[in-house]
Amino acid sequence: MGDPREELAAALTRPVLWRATMAALVEDGAQRFLDAGPGRVLENLVKRTAPDAQRGTLAALEDGAHA
Repeated sequence: MGDPREELAAALTRPVLWRATMAALVEDGAQRFLDAGPGRVLENLVKRTAPDAQRGTLAALEDGAHA
């Protein structure tokens, strides 16, 4: 592990490979995705990049909905 400051700077400035990551997950058999963040941003990204996947949010589960 390198310098924490360099690691953080790299994590904040490198591109996020969302489409490639989602494609690899779906290709490997992933079918359900759960957004653990405070909103629905990741759930909506899943909807756009893997429209056939099941998706939900922890917030919805806490409110009594099913993911």
